[in-house]
Amino acid sequence: MASRNQTISRIRETDSPGTLPLSSRYPQKSSQSQFEATRPNSLTYVPKGPLSTPNPMSSPSPRTPEAEAHASDADAQPQAESLEQHLEAIDLNDPQSSTAPQEPRRTKPSALYLLEKLNRRRLEVTRINFTASGTQAGKGSHGEVVVATLTLDDGTSSESANQVAVKKFLFGDNVDEEKFLRTFANELHVLNGLDHPNIIKLVGFVEDVKKRIAWLVFPWEANGNVREFLLSGKWELPERVSLIKDVASGLEHLHSRQSPIRHGDLKSLNILVNSDHRAIITDFGSARIQTEARGFETTGGSPRRQAASTNSSLALGDGCPEVTVSMVNAELTLTGPSWSFRWAAPEVLNEEEPCLASDVWALGWIAWEVVTDNYPFPEAKTNKLITIKVIQGLLPSLYDDGQLSQIGDLCYVMERCWKSEPKQRPSAAECRRSLQWMPSIIPRTRSDGKSQIRSAGLFLQKGDMHRLQGRDKEALKLFDECVAIARSAGDKGTMASAFQLAAACHISLINYDKAEESCNQSLAIYTSIGSSHGRGDALYRLGEIYQARSDYAKAEESQSQALGIYMSSRASRGQANALLRLGEIHHLRSNYAEAKDSLSQALTVYTSIGDSLGRANVLHKLGDTHQAQFNHAKAEEVFNQALAIFTSIGNSIGRANVLDRLGQIHQARSNHVKAEEYFEQALTAYTSAGNSLGRANVLLGLGVIQQARSNHAKAEAYFNQTLILYTSIGYSIGQANALQRLGETHKARSNYPDAEESFNHALALYTEMGQNFGRANSLLDLGEVRLRQARYSEAKSFLHDAAEISNHINYRWAQVQSKKLLAELLEAEKSLAEAPP
Repeated sequence: MASRNQTISRIRETDSPGTLPLSSRYPQKSSQSQFEATRPNSLTYVPKGPLSTPNPMSSPSPRTPEAEAHASDADAQPQAESLEQHLEAIDLNDPQSSTAPQEPRRTKPSALYLLEKLNRRRLEVTRINFTASGTQAGKGSHGEVVVATLTLDDGTSSESANQVAVKKFLFGDNVDEEKFLRTFANELHVLNGLDHPNIIKLVGFVEDVKKRIAWLVFPWEANGNVREFLLSGKWELPERVSLIKDVASGLEHLHSRQSPIRHGDLKSLNILVNSDHRAIITDFGSARIQTEARGFETTGGSPRRQAASTNSSLALGDGCPEVTVSMVNAELTLTGPSWSFRWAAPEVLNEEEPCLASDVWALGWIAWEVVTDNYPFPEAKTNKLITIKVIQGLLPSLYDDGQLSQIGDLCYVMERCWKSEPKQRPSAAECRRSLQWMPSIIPRTRSDGKSQIRSAGLFLQKGDMHRLQGRDKEALKLFDECVAIARSAGDKGTMASAFQLAAACHISLINYDKAEESCNQSLAIYTSIGSSHGRGDALYRLGEIYQARSDYAKAEESQSQALGIYMSSRASRGQANALLRLGEIHHLRSNYAEAKDSLSQALTVYTSIGDSLGRANVLHKLGDTHQAQFNHAKAEEVFNQALAIFTSIGNSIGRANVLDRLGQIHQARSNHVKAEEYFEQALTAYTSAGNSLGRANVLLGLGVIQQARSNHAKAEAYFNQTLILYTSIGYSIGQANALQRLGETHKARSNYPDAEESFNHALALYTEMGQNFGRANSLLDLGEVRLRQARYSEAKSFLHDAAEISNHINYRWAQVQSKKLLAELLEAEKSLAEAPP
């Protein structure tokens, strides 16, 4: 029998101790700054470098506003490449002992030579003006960040002053000058070569050996770090997701360079928020250039190796932090420079080389911080306890958090970031691609600096978050508010988007008339403002409505038009969405080869853009296609893949749909106990979500189980409940399936008149929809009913029609059954002819 069509799936719309974090929000309130101990609690600290050579400050986090760069990046590139070649010749982990090297080594350029190569970034000390009180934004044991003004030459006779953050390294008389300056030059080099909107911009540097001055100058950002910014107002989830996306984008840039850069100390205190409310990564004092691995293949679990580094401790010969954990007596010993334990990955705490994946682990925690306003392991009071939790994998349960549970896709990304094995974590690029499809909006503030919550765009994104999690009624309320605000502001584009997304909610709630009304409003607005992409979205949504009404010809026409628009505008997600729907339409028409082709194309696109919900939806539909062709093993494999994704992203409706499908597979294998288990789980989920269509589908499955057990009275009761639900929501294919099953129950009890009535109604519906599998089933049953009543001529006609259709669509079971019944009919006719008068 044809597999039952499910709820139309939801689709997204187109297209460290020792460091000095600057966390004070206002420069005049330096007492608000938060600092981490330079020496972890309950740890044995053994410095490996010479005690007489203090470690320069490990990149305090300056605040960063827009400021003038002193040359174009195009001009800087040749110098950066040349300098990188010089830096690769430097062994920054070498303590430079008096022992002669065993093998010839490349000549190391002097630190002053390296600084000379960066001379274009040099600033005159007289251009930096500190206030009389010397406002301090942050202070550590090896330096401080001070607010100042920088006088810039703007090409006219007058001069203007910009506020800047000056990171002043402690350059005392007892510091080894060459080592110190080489470290300073290396960090400067990394910053000089970076150009990305989500990475700190370097204004310049000041260096004077005689005066023991070594400063890095950055633009000043009054919003402070991301924790301070979030505490400054009430920010909604889409605004918080926007900040997480920014961090992922900046990290992708670092990891995607020809010589990838590992940040090494990624955490919320090192993420600033600029005046445009975009997050930017700062503090490169622990950064390392991955000179032996070009991409994310750099993994943990390998012996510690040398790499160019901007971490001042490493450059002075202290080496990487080495941590030993004994799970027997819970003792932990740290040697080397102090470390940001709360954000450190398992490999870092397990005496292995940090890698690019270590940054990705920290990215997961930044997402945690931005959404929950909590540090990692807020309940842990000691570094020993934090380390044991990390090593043992005692991480937070994301779906138990009230905020995070509303963004299942983000939880899915975070879970992958926190894989204990570095190789199992996604790359920064994968994270960015996955995050880009989540509803978000750049944070907005009112004129008084407080968070702005009444924004049409914000309501739109909040509504879409609810829609994607199956909370359609909540989403519709937000879309209504969005339309009201957008209309008052004359924002037609946002109005059209809200109508289009509202249509999706109405489809899910089986209110097709209201869905069509919303969709037509959206289409009219998009057409009036000349938005071809918007027209594609509206046509796509209309195609969904036609599909839900079983008008497959119109559905295919609308989706094909939408696909053409998406392809011309290179809208990847739109293409994938339309291909998925076309695959479903081909499936419903029993064109399985075309269905697989469309679905495979959609899966490729969804995978390439990192859309996990899209992947799950395609896998679900591919499973349907395999199931319809009775390839139950392949169908089960694909359904389980889809179930894992739906569960991971917290999509309850998608999960229920697949549970129902798995129940059908076990039902087909006559494993009724297992089938019933899956159906009951699905029924609970559908009932909780108020999904009538899902409930009807599961009740149909439960009825089939009772039918297989020959408990026809219970089966009939289930099928009648199912028919009522399908009829109430106008779901034609569901009605046909329920009628077909009722006919089978009547036939099993030899109630042929009622059986004929049910089969005839089912056949009419299947024929109207062009559902050939269903037609073949109904024709076979009508033929058998006539045969049992010795109405051989009528039976023969039905069975021949069933055989013709089943041969055309390669429906093997129906082919065998029609031959069997025809043979039985011929034998009956022969017996009748040979019988004595």
